[in-house]
Amino acid sequence: MRVAQDLTQARFAGMIGVARTYLNELESGKRIPSLSTLLKITQGLGTCLSDLFDGVDSASSSGYEAGQARPS
Repeated sequence: MRVAQDLTQARFAGMIGVARTYLNELESGKRIPSLSTLLKITQGLGTCLSDLFDGVDSASSSGYEAGQARPS
């Protein structure tokens, strides 16, 4: 969605008030966002929360707490 809107990670991170490195970790699946971060992302993309989860299988959920780093 971000790329489709021609937004770089740096620009989008600045728009929603998060660090570019944190956004990179979210996009690469290394971190799990909090609900407040998800809401910032949806507002920045001009979409709704459910659109972020289109095509996501509930069986693929990680079981990690929001904001928690995944083990390497």
